[in-house]
Amino acid sequence: MTTRVNAYRMTPTTFSYFCKFCPHVHTHGNNADYCNNRLEHRSSHCLERTAGTNNVEIEINRTTKRYLETAHNRATYRRHCARLRRHRIVIHHLEEVDDVDAYN
Repeated sequence: MTTRVNAYRMTPTTFSYFCKFCPHVHTHGNNADYCNNRLEHRSSHCLERTAGTNNVEIEINRTTKRYLETAHNRATYRRHCARLRRHRIVIHHLEEVDDVDAYN
């Protein structure tokens, strides 16, 4: 059985989501793709999960906040959004912060 959750946060290397089975936030690597909306599949290692619910579908969408700590990452993301605008695709949400660790 697969459980679907929404990613609430994206950094240049990871995404995070609130677990439905425990009070913790789980983080997984994002394959260095912080620009695209998509559906990721991961295996849960949460000890609180119900039997048989090992797989998790994490939806990365326009409500997922991007925390991009460097000017280079923000510029790359803006270029990506500009390309999407040219093709009339919905633009992601960008949250600019100076210190990503402040949100951990």
